Amino acid sequence: MRCEITGDVFDLTDVCKQITNAQEDVELVINSPGGDVFAGFQAINAIGKCQHKVTARIEVMAASIAAIIALACDKVIIGKNDLMMLHNCWTFSQGNKEQLQQDIEMMAAVDKVLHNIIAEHCYDDSISEKINAGDVWLVGEEVVEMFDHVELRDDAEVKLAAGASLAKLVLLARETEEERRRRKKKNVPPPPEPTPDPDPDPDPDPDDPDTPDDPNTPSDPDTPGDGGDDNNDDPADGGDDNNDDPPADGGDGDGGDTPPSGYVIPEKIKALLKEVKELE
Repeated sequence: MRCEITGDVFDLTDVCKQITNAQEDVELVINSPGGDVFAGFQAINAIGKCQHKVTARIEVMAASIAAIIALACDKVIIGKNDLMMLHNCWTFSQGNKEQLQQDIEMMAAVDKVLHNIIAEHCYDDSISEKINAGDVWLVGEEVVEMFDHVELRDDAEVKLAAGASLAKLVLLARETEEERRRRKKKNVPPPPEPTPDPDPDPDPDPDDPDTPDDPNTPSDPDTPGDGGDDNNDDPADGGDDNNDDPPADGGDGDGGDTPPSGYVIPEKIKALLKEVKELE
């Protein structure tokens, strides 16, 4: 089950109900700068009551009470470029000296709870001293080194999607679609070196435009009269089953069911990839 804490932490009633009543393991996605410490304590209490494993997945940031909620989970997953910030609680206060002193005592008690949760899985015995000295900012890799229940998220695919150019994304999407179609139709892994299947019934007259294409032949010579394209679709028969999907770049056909490893990159994509490489 997946639930989220995003933005400022204030009313987490719905999230607490989801966690407390979960019938399966929970993935708690957190992207928050923090907020109301007592609302956070309610979420931590719900995590403690949950009968299933609760995994915090930090995306971008878990700061202040949001970081404490994450660390209270059974497991934490964080990207190396995500952030965690730990500090003592703070508040606004007004009133006479007795009221201000009460607020100080209340904050000291809250800090003890925060430090207890942080210390439960922390390797660093001096973490409390560091937090008392000021805000402690950590990137993902530092969080992994400091806590025994934190794992680093594999961001390889995320980085590829975030840093890729349009040309790379088009190519990646095309290959993914080809692989998906191949699995659906054949349900077997692709061969290391895909080779065309032999034609059981060779075309007696390859120059005859009325001769139907062999669906097992991934690439045939252009048939005169068909417009000179590479997919050999006969205008009269509405196109064969091998090349009925239009290419992503609007160019020539590429053989429909060819596995990704045998995919022929269109010239337009090659040109875009060349531009990308030069920019890098």
